[in-house]
Amino acid sequence: MDDESYGTANEITDGIIYWAERCSICFEATMDISLERCRDQYCHECFQRYVTESVMASWGLGVTTLKCPVCYDPIPRDEWCHLVPQSVVDHYDRFNQPFRSFTRCCPHCEEETKPCDYSLKVIGVK
Repeated sequence: MDDESYGTANEITDGIIYWAERCSICFEATMDISLERCRDQYCHECFQRYVTESVMASWGLGVTTLKCPVCYDPIPRDEWCHLVPQSVVDHYDRFNQPFRSFTRCCPHCEEETKPCDYSLKVIGVK
């Protein structure tokens, strides 16, 4: 291969700058957000969708730490909470407590439910 197939130094530099200014998720929109810790960058729409989907899927028995989708560094709550709707932050705060009870919530109404103890009564456990 000859050196001319890669373009001039200015074309290469322009290409690098173009991609450096793009969202790390969709690679289409220009960046709106740059994370403080890792400096990865996103458009507001992609970052908001990523955080919202991560939070809505994270209601396990422990605290879920959101991580950068590129380098997997933790993203502090203080950094992402002002970039998403308050309802997402409220959902995260409700279901990501360190010592939450062993209950589950209805995915439709989010009403907390407890496990049925019917099977324990049937086998005679009180």
